[in-house]
Amino acid sequence: MSGSTFRQVSRLIHLAMAAILGTYIYSPWGANPVFANFVMWFAIPVVTVTGIMMWKQGAVMKMLRARLTPAKSKA
Repeated sequence: MSGSTFRQVSRLIHLAMAAILGTYIYSPWGANPVFANFVMWFAIPVVTVTGIMMWKQGAVMKMLRARLTPAKSKA
């Protein structure tokens, strides 16, 4: 996955989850326990992880490339 595609996907997920979080804060759905649990246990962690991924994209991409590239043997 290229860097620009990675960033676009991260941004799209981040904005979608932020919209759900805004709905939780500014609508009466916040009183619904199922919606509140979804936001607490799914939306907030996803917003946090995608925000960090966009902030530290270079380090994340380097780590992903290192994990996906097989180690060369020195035999």
